[in-house]
Amino acid sequence: MRYENGALKADVAYSRGGTDSAAFTNTYTAAPYKAQASTLFQVSKTLTGRDWTDSDSFTFTLTGEKEPLPPIEQCTAAVTRGNTTTTFGDTDLTFNAAGDYVYTITEDTGSIAGVTYDTTKYKVVVSVTDDGTGNLTGTTKYFKIINGELAPVEGTEAA
Repeated sequence: MRYENGALKADVAYSRGGTDSAAFTNTYTAAPYKAQASTLFQVSKTLTGRDWTDSDSFTFTLTGEKEPLPPIEQCTAAVTRGNTTTTFGDTDLTFNAAGDYVYTITEDTGSIAGVTYDTTKYKVVVSVTDDGTGNLTGTTKYFKIINGELAPVEGTEAA
C-alpha cells in the first residue's frame, strides 16, 4: 500500500501455483449407514413330516467376513413352536465405508430324534453405497448357496 496524490493506493499481484496464493482443500466424508441387526438378519423355519412339539427348538448361527457384527451373544438365534421366525439381535450396526459386507447364516445341528437338520447355507450381502450427497445407504440381499454357487432368494432385498 502507498499514498499517492492524496489517495491511498494498493497494488495487487496474483501468483499461480506459487506459495503466496490462497490454496483451499475440501474434504468429503459420507455419514455412516446405520441399521438394526434384526432388520438385516432374519430366519424362518418350516418343519415337515410331523407337527411341532412344545420342546422343539432349532438354533441358527450368523458369521461375518468383516465388521460390523452384532455382539457375539447375539450371533445365535432360535425358533420354537410358538415362534417360527427370529432375528439376530437388536443392536444397531454402523457401516463406515462403502462396500459389500458378507455374512453367512446356517442351522446348527441338533439332537431331535428323527429330524434331519437343514444343511443349507445362506449368504447375506449388505451392499453399502455412497449416494454422493453425504450419506452411505445400504441394501440387503439373501443368497442360497447351492453346490458352491449363489442363487438369489426371491423377495429378500431390503433397504
